Amino acid sequence: MSTGPDKEKCSERGRDVSGRVGIIWRPDRGRQYIRSALRGGKSGREEFGIIITRNILPQIMADFDMVLKCWGPVEADYTTHGNLVLTRLFTEHPDTQKLFPNFAGIPLGDLAGNGAVSAHGATVLKKLGDLLKAKGNHATILKPLAHSHATKHKIAINNFRLITEVIAKVMEERAGLDAAGQQALRNVMDVVIADIQANYKELGFEG
Repeated sequence: MSTGPDKEKCSERGRDVSGRVGIIWRPDRGRQYIRSALRGGKSGREEFGIIITRNILPQIMADFDMVLKCWGPVEADYTTHGNLVLTRLFTEHPDTQKLFPNFAGIPLGDLAGNGAVSAHGATVLKKLGDLLKAKGNHATILKPLAHSHATKHKIAINNFRLITEVIAKVMEERAGLDAAGQQALRNVMDVVIADIQANYKELGFEG
């Protein structure tokens, strides 16, 4: 039985979206990189310590659009997909479960049927949906999220990369996000994660 829409309709099969953003990454300049990148950099020009490729604005916007094409099935049932994401995250990366005190003692076999896990997973995906729809204009969304994750939850940056890969897999299985779309999601999340890291630095959290 099909679990998602026709993949051909969801993203552009065979489209090469790798290597879109050519950068020399300097974490201390992360926020400036994001803002300048989304405004469009000139080929070979160093802006705020980052080398930005030509036409980065249409490229990264295309990534947002590609992921959003497949977002409908996720948005239609955040609860189910949220549980799938967190259950998979905790199963594939057991140490991450310890980052959620309310879920730390739940056996892996019980995660799928746990309502609290589903509800929190839904919250995570709703926030991601807001970020996707903002298409980079996400400062007001991301700043409080980064603040809470730095000062209260103490979530290291790498955990955002781990959950990105899990979301990519779940969207492949449930929403028809093909390889090109998964790379687009990674590209989008690179922008988001870089901004989180910049906020972390301002707060004095190494992450």
